[in-house]
Amino acid sequence: MAIKTRGKPQDVEKLAQELADRPYGSDEKKKPAQEEERVVRTSLSLPASMQQTLEDLALENKRGGKELRTVSAIVRVAIEQYLSNNS
Repeated sequence: MAIKTRGKPQDVEKLAQELADRPYGSDEKKKPAQEEERVVRTSLSLPASMQQTLEDLALENKRGGKELRTVSAIVRVAIEQYLSNNS
């Protein structure tokens, strides 16, 4: 019986990074990081009713297999549309 040896720490780390960045079921290589725009967190205050409406819409989209399955995605698209219409 052959004994398996572990790879070098650099190789293990490289593989872990490649696998962590790949979506499930995708065989494609990930784009280089410099091609992707960095995403930053922000917070905003909304009326409770608006927050509830956004959460309900996100859940409905998720269950229906539609795009915009998160509140962040819905807000991001709304901001993009606003910026494109007002710049």
